[in-house]
Amino acid sequence: MFLIASRNLFQEKSRLAVSVGGVAFAIILMVVLFGIYNGSIDRDVKFIQESPADIVILRQGMVDMYKGVPLVSLADIEKIRQEPGVQSVTPVISLRPAVEKDDKQYNLIISSFDPSDLSQGPWALSQGTKQITDDEILIPSALAKKLGKSVGDTLIFSESTKSWRIAGLVPDASSFGNNYSWITYSAAQSFITVPNTVSFAFVKLTQPSDVAHEAKVLQAKYPQINVRDKAALVQEEKTSLGDSFLPILQAILAIAVLIGTAVIGITIYTSVLDKSREVGILKAIGISNKQLYLTSLTQALLTTVLGLLVGILLSFAVGWFISTALDLPVQISQWTIAWVSGLALVMGCIASLIPVKRLASIDPAEVFKS
Repeated sequence: MFLIASRNLFQEKSRLAVSVGGVAFAIILMVVLFGIYNGSIDRDVKFIQESPADIVILRQGMVDMYKGVPLVSLADIEKIRQEPGVQSVTPVISLRPAVEKDDKQYNLIISSFDPSDLSQGPWALSQGTKQITDDEILIPSALAKKLGKSVGDTLIFSESTKSWRIAGLVPDASSFGNNYSWITYSAAQSFITVPNTVSFAFVKLTQPSDVAHEAKVLQAKYPQINVRDKAALVQEEKTSLGDSFLPILQAILAIAVLIGTAVIGITIYTSVLDKSREVGILKAIGISNKQLYLTSLTQALLTTVLGLLVGILLSFAVGWFISTALDLPVQISQWTIAWVSGLALVMGCIASLIPVKRLASIDPAEVFKS
């Protein structure tokens, strides 16, 4: 059956190329979409993930670090700083201004940090320095490109007259329309509307062996604030983003699966139509419908595997292009490749069912008459 299936496929090389191309397109669509989905979520939580913290202190009832009025009391932060097992507490002021260019607005999420503490601030710089003054700012490399700015240029927020000198560019700091930026803590204090408060705080433990337990202990002692385990906070943020974007992704993936299945099925069906005489001869010499179906299944799986190999290879090239040209994070994992490969094989099996009725209806006597 394998020899018959492979011969039928490779006799019509142009048709095979179209079929493999259709499958490859579906594979590329699925792999790259999953890559963008995974990459975007990981980048969006990178600020929390890379923060110098085991525990994050938020305002009570606040689940988003960047929304709401900053009402974590500095008095509470000082009390936590004195708790046994706490190594350090870093208060952070978060701002949500915007910048404009050519009537287009770009949202910033600004966080304060102490430039003298190397553990604070952005995770890396592609250009510039973290040793900034109160009139300087660190912005994402992608945002600088969109604004036509570079290190040393000035930046002015919308509805503001104060200018900031760009002191450094941060890679991988833009996600879902938000641009993570940094200014000094002392500079951010001038934006505080409620005295002696901050947006949130990072807590570092001396022995972070059981962060979840320590967070529960602090929460019980300070019910007026929200004490969160950083790892749990990261996971909740990923889940929240996933719930928002997964339905859209699932719809696009369903279209990709339908495209791949239809292309394989149509290719095999037309092959059966064109080779009705050969199929009739095979049935005349005793080949059963079951054996013919196995041939159809083998053809479908061969087409799928070829399309899968081409699609996966091209997915890395497409992902690299998207990351470079559009600054969209594309993270293609082994799990993604395994999942898409399994789905592609299911596509092939479903597609092989399309010509079954035609195979069963071919009458050897009619074939010989014609």
